[in-house]
Amino acid sequence: MLPLNQELALVDWVGLRAITAKPFDLTGIQSMAYELSGSVPGINWYLKFQACHPEVLTSKPSGRDPKQAQNFNPTNIKNYFELLRTTYTDFPNIPPQHIWNMDKKGHTVGWGAQAIK
Repeated sequence: MLPLNQELALVDWVGLRAITAKPFDLTGIQSMAYELSGSVPGINWYLKFQACHPEVLTSKPSGRDPKQAQNFNPTNIKNYFELLRTTYTDFPNIPPQHIWNMDKKGHTVGWGAQAIK
């Protein structure tokens, strides 16, 4: 259905949306295919597309407020580490174990997956 250059553009777009915490669901990927090609994808189009591009997965953010997911982006992450560097510069005697990343309820954020490994 899609020429190779459009298919690769769609793969890149799906990947970009995934890393910016705004992943496409199946309907979103089919809509983008329609926008690129001008024709409605067939019933089995996505299965064939995914067979050619197994790295493409559909998803929806879950277990997190969508606004939180949208705020987890490269700009905010960069700002966080700049603030962390400033903190270490201003207070060089703070040991690393005394720097905490807490959510609004006071729970640590981000260590669970690493602890399971």
